[in-house]
Amino acid sequence: LLVSPPHTPARPDGASRIMSHTFTHRLNALLTFAVTVLAVMCFCASVTDEFHVSNPVVDVKVLEIERFTAVDGNDEAYLVFSIDADLTSVFSWNTKQLFVSVQAEYEVFGEDATPISRNVVSIWDRVVESKTAAIFSVPRARNKYKLKARGQHLRGQPVRITVQWNKMPIAGVVRSEKIAFPGITFPGEYTPAAEHETHQRRPGQRSSTHGNSGARRKPVTDNAMPHSAPQKKPTPPLGSTSHEL
Repeated sequence: LLVSPPHTPARPDGASRIMSHTFTHRLNALLTFAVTVLAVMCFCASVTDEFHVSNPVVDVKVLEIERFTAVDGNDEAYLVFSIDADLTSVFSWNTKQLFVSVQAEYEVFGEDATPISRNVVSIWDRVVESKTAAIFSVPRARNKYKLKARGQHLRGQPVRITVQWNKMPIAGVVRSEKIAFPGITFPGEYTPAAEHETHQRRPGQRSSTHGNSGARRKPVTDNAMPHSAPQKKPTPPLGSTSHEL
């Protein structure tokens, strides 16, 4: 007896029969699952930072105003300050590094003594990459960046000093915290530039007036003969005989 094979109905679209589980489909499903799991893990790691409690210890003191002058109609100042910090408690298992910065904050007032704007200028920073480096002390730090105000708005104005650190995680969003400290009030007049010439000169750099101090010249007197002009013998008078051979 001849048995005919079962009849397979044709697809309505007329396409040929294709395998539903090819290598491409399996690879696509595997990558989708891996990316989904990674995204969930990153989200969980970011959420755990919300429950992390830190107790940083930071102290900043302004020691002096090193320079305060006007450059091209704008106030410019350099400060000397000390900073002691212990930021080890800020680190968690999801922290990659910290970006620490010292900022100067001041307000600009109008003619009617109402604040017009609030300015924040970063004057010093440091990158902390580990808990070991999170404990540091700088007894005398000079601002890396100019404290410059557009216009003459710093004279007689109080400036507040703040320390801010940005927590850069391995996965998640960047979080920022800061602590404010008593700052300093700028004087009503600029500091004379002559007092700060030594600060502007780099260590080891000689001034133009003393650049040739090592090469001393002998004083030239009136009766000194120049070395380039040889001395000539006097011409004997007429009628005299010379005894030189």
